[in-house]
Amino acid sequence: MDKTITRTRAEFAAAAVLCMLVVSIAWGGSGDPKAKASASGAKQFKQLKQLKRNLKRLRARVENLSRQPGPQGPPGEKGDPGPKGDNGVNVFSSTIPSGTTITGAWHVFSGASQVGVAVYDTYSFPVPAPEETTDVNFGANTPEAQDADPDCTGSSANPTAPPGKVCVYLGSSQVATDFVGQPYTAAGQNTRGFRVGIASTSGGSDASAGGNWAYTAP
Repeated sequence: MDKTITRTRAEFAAAAVLCMLVVSIAWGGSGDPKAKASASGAKQFKQLKQLKRNLKRLRARVENLSRQPGPQGPPGEKGDPGPKGDNGVNVFSSTIPSGTTITGAWHVFSGASQVGVAVYDTYSFPVPAPEETTDVNFGANTPEAQDADPDCTGSSANPTAPPGKVCVYLGSSQVATDFVGQPYTAAGQNTRGFRVGIASTSGGSDASAGGNWAYTAP
């Protein structure tokens, strides 16, 4: 590409010089060059016009070649290494990071023969909480909940929890009542989950309830 452009530019320059020479010969003297041109001058004038056309074509060729991209250059030198990044968080070898909210589902079933008797199911966190989970409550305004918490403002479709709390949200239920959330086990061991209880209101049907929950690490 560079050689082609250089050659074309040389042709253009040579043609320009020749054009000037012909003009000097054809238009020598004073007065109107067309009127005073000899037969030889007329021929040179014709050649001048042809040279002008050639110059125009050469100029267009040079401009076209100048706009075309050249060949790809060699790869540049390898840059310096960037700064070392921060260590990642491996949730399987740590506790739930502070400020992180985790969510999950819950469901409790109570047979018809257990009318009025609370039945519990337990639910584990994926990794331990950084502190004991002593506040395990149902969402605000949950019907027939023993522990509806006004701070649990989410829903089963969008479970949320303030820092340090487990908020349990009722999605659906069948002949169930007395919804309650409790710490997983005795004090000192309840960083790994919690439990949810319900009671049946009918002796002829199985009771069940379920929904979603949320926990935010303090």
